[in-house]
Amino acid sequence: MINSNGGTAWDNSIPVGDTWKKSNDLSPVGWRVPTFDEIKTLLDTVEVRNFYTMQKGVFGRKFIDKATDNTLFLPIVNFRNYAGELWNGELKFGQCWSSTANGKDGVRYLMFHENAAIYDVLNSGRRSGYSVRPVIE
Repeated sequence: MINSNGGTAWDNSIPVGDTWKKSNDLSPVGWRVPTFDEIKTLLDTVEVRNFYTMQKGVFGRKFIDKATDNTLFLPIVNFRNYAGELWNGELKFGQCWSSTANGKDGVRYLMFHENAAIYDVLNSGRRSGYSVRPVIE
């Protein structure tokens, strides 16, 4: 079914359980959704620096490990709210899921902004549709 935003129907039921099921993980073989603790390491300003930038025509935040110079780019992209409505506002922030649940309907995620470092690692309802950035297993 196509919704008013031109996408397929949005399943806004609350998933059961407290872990990201492998059957729902669209990560490539050998990769997985990162945990809350893994995502939190991006907030360690002693070990990691980050800044707003553009890569291949897409704005986002780039994270650089100070010891290894390894980099990670997280794009600022559209997302879906709990009702499946596509956010069409001016993009100024991004979100990235972790695999860590928080309560019946919550999941820990990372939110970042164009004009600031990282806001915080927050809790959001599992009905929303945010980005996923897999990590190697």
